[in-house]
Amino acid sequence: MKRLMVAALVAGLLIACGATAARGQKDSVDEGHPAVREFAARMAGIGSMAAEVECMINRPDVKMTAPLKGSIEAKGDCYVLKMDGLEIYSDGKSRWQFMPEDKEVTVTALSDVASSPFDRPMQLFQEYDNLFKVRYRGEHVKDGVRYLDFTFYPRDLRQPYTQIHVSVIATSYIPYKLTYMGKDGVSYLLTLKNFKRNAPVRSNFAFDPKGVKGIEIIDLR
Repeated sequence: MKRLMVAALVAGLLIACGATAARGQKDSVDEGHPAVREFAARMAGIGSMAAEVECMINRPDVKMTAPLKGSIEAKGDCYVLKMDGLEIYSDGKSRWQFMPEDKEVTVTALSDVASSPFDRPMQLFQEYDNLFKVRYRGEHVKDGVRYLDFTFYPRDLRQPYTQIHVSVIATSYIPYKLTYMGKDGVSYLLTLKNFKRNAPVRSNFAFDPKGVKGIEIIDLR
């Protein structure tokens, strides 16, 4: 369940050795690069977001043939993610992982000191300078569209990932693809479509079980 949640938020390529990546951070940070400064300015203006998502999971023991598809909306510390067979609601204090087919919801508390962008996805855009070191990796063109590529290295090396790679559309700095490199050997590739900055989103991000007859609630708070 936890991996499905992570898969919906970020995607990635497996890195062979997390320690090697960590040692290389100091010499590869480009926080003064014009593209990084422009990225910071654009992301600072995002108060909310909504997007369609497609996620591919790459793990040694399972070959995925089709992406998970869904949608996400987020504001501040809150978000709602809906994907194939899974819905996740977070109001910034608690997280509800709901499986509609099983009529089961698992509730967990979010730590006040959590720094992972997977607990609070808007952090990747709003607080990235506090959580990450950033490297500008250049640009590439695909299907006539120019993209800029960045890599985020966590400042806290205790995080369960080594890097998050972000590709943005060069003309608008709208995020297009994210890659997540997990230390556990699992990688994720997330594609965002119809990304909307400061989109109108719901006011209540908590899950309401009253509308699901016969639901089983597993409260781990």
